[in-house]
Amino acid sequence: MLADTNQIKNIQYKYLTFIAMFFMTLLLSGTVLGFKIVSFGPFLAPGSTIIYPYSYFIGALVTEVYGYKVTRQLIWYAVICGYVYALLIAGILELPSPEFWEKKAAYEQIFGDLLRFTTGGSIGMVVSEFLNSYLLSKLKIITRGKYFSIRAFLSTSVGELAHVCISAIFIYVGIIPGKKLFMLIITMLSYRLGYGMIVIWPTMLLAMVLKAKEGLDVYDYNTNFTPFRLHL
Repeated sequence: MLADTNQIKNIQYKYLTFIAMFFMTLLLSGTVLGFKIVSFGPFLAPGSTIIYPYSYFIGALVTEVYGYKVTRQLIWYAVICGYVYALLIAGILELPSPEFWEKKAAYEQIFGDLLRFTTGGSIGMVVSEFLNSYLLSKLKIITRGKYFSIRAFLSTSVGELAHVCISAIFIYVGIIPGKKLFMLIITMLSYRLGYGMIVIWPTMLLAMVLKAKEGLDVYDYNTNFTPFRLHL
């Protein structure tokens, strides 16, 4: 167990690369499905709502095992990769297509607002993921590493609330009517919080396994919690 995050710089992680790639996969999938509106009876939700809750628990998992500094780096790398992804698609969409290609309009309809979604989603993600990681890390110190399920649910709930409110304003205002947008926000929050109560238990078990496999359990005693740093 490491009590000081200044000791983690030279550690060779066994599973962090895969976790980071899986985290990025979830974020990119959510970006593509952000404008796919799903109806559950009278309730509406974007397709990304089904995916994004996993990313918050991955953020909590990384903070719990590897520490706030690693999570901070993961968040900023995800933002950079997300913009590269969106800019590549936006650039290719601007290239001319042959006359026989009938799917140009379909591509533009699906991906035309991708930069808007990426911008709104990135702002929401940065605020919410840092809230999630910061709260979990501080609560871990206060509770001396106990009660992970309670700590993670509280921190991810705050993060989810921030993300839903911020991203909905940036992405859907002007696209979805006011009453429908309000219903969308309520559905997103209800689903994410309800789903979080289920996902928290396998996340807790996975955290225990990772700590044992990595031989690592970081406490952020001497951590600079500024979000505006990339290096460990």
